[in-house]
Amino acid sequence: MATVVDSSINYRGHTKLPFYQSELRRPARERASRPWTAETLLPVLDDAGVDKAVLLSSIAAAGVGGEPDAIHADEVYPALLKAPDRLYGYVGLNPTLPIRENLRYLDYAIGELGFRGAHVYPHWWGIRIDDRSYWPLYAKCEELQAPIMLQVGSPTPRNRATIAARPSWLDPVAFDFPELTILGIHIGTPWADEMIMMCRNYENVYMIADAHHPSTWEPQLVQYLNGGGRQNLDGIQKIIWGSDWPIQDIKTSLNEAKELPISPEAYDNLMGLNALRVMNLG
Repeated sequence: MATVVDSSINYRGHTKLPFYQSELRRPARERASRPWTAETLLPVLDDAGVDKAVLLSSIAAAGVGGEPDAIHADEVYPALLKAPDRLYGYVGLNPTLPIRENLRYLDYAIGELGFRGAHVYPHWWGIRIDDRSYWPLYAKCEELQAPIMLQVGSPTPRNRATIAARPSWLDPVAFDFPELTILGIHIGTPWADEMIMMCRNYENVYMIADAHHPSTWEPQLVQYLNGGGRQNLDGIQKIIWGSDWPIQDIKTSLNEAKELPISPEAYDNLMGLNALRVMNLG
């Protein structure tokens, strides 16, 4: 079996699920008292059968206009140093900060610390992904040859977030930045068809199928990643699995993925080969 990669693990998470209302983005003092370290995370990955993982130094907020809840790249870096052949970092960005601060942060995290890409939760800031304020960030990631993850679809319910990232709003981004690798995370639900369209229309757009349990994936998504469907050019190479821990239990999500009605080739691509090829993990 090919290498298994969990493409999205929130570096430090919450103690309870479901992830709604007060359980989402609680103040840091109320969050899990022991964040991930290499020593605590690697046994979990081993137990689930995951060979490599991408750790997100996420930055979100308590709803639009709320207080930012940030995990700095420096907090993730020690774990990456302990297991450089298994753990990789993606640096979180706050689009409400001055552009120069984000550009310096990208240079620091990617250029100096060796993070492999960037990550944005647009819904929590209320700034659409096709807003021109993102353009310098997209340009910087393209210059650094660093993929960027963007949450697309609906935000978490009842959390003072706005719909800032319908998948189709990636269209001008992909068009203006053809050398930027764009990773639409969370499938784009409830607009999975739009996310599939973006993957089909642009060579530089990919989907990370995380947050939602594989047993609940839309039939058209399963068909697309299995190489079927109308005008399917390369769906088997476009979809990447992730847990979005702690939204999903890693082992449960992986076991559900094993039950998908797809070919062995599609499964190997979904579970690791696409991530290794697309997400700058070499």
